[in-house]
Amino acid sequence: MMADSVHANIERALRHVAEIFSFDDYARIVEGSRQNNHVIRFDHSHVIDFPSSCMRSVMSGAQFHDIKLAEFRRGTVDCFVKTDFGQEAFETCSVLSRTFAAKVTQKIASGASPFELLDF
Repeated sequence: MMADSVHANIERALRHVAEIFSFDDYARIVEGSRQNNHVIRFDHSHVIDFPSSCMRSVMSGAQFHDIKLAEFRRGTVDCFVKTDFGQEAFETCSVLSRTFAAKVTQKIASGASPFELLDF
């Protein structure tokens, strides 16, 4: 498999390094281990801090303590949850207030990027 080959090349490159002091050191090794490897560096600008006014005080759908798996999908304001690991299908759960969800849905439909969604 392609993934096995990529991981093997990374492991091989790591054998030639004495010590890694930072994430940037590791990222350089990963990028240099194979010609077409590209590392996307995660930073604080990738995190959206939603104000508390946009959240529901009570979630509709599953109870929070029963959730085993939660999934947020691009292009929708709903949260998809499973309350059991053996459960086949996801249940839809709303975590955003109706007014905020309507604004976000409108911005998504207009083609706004996820990082522009909080400009209200």
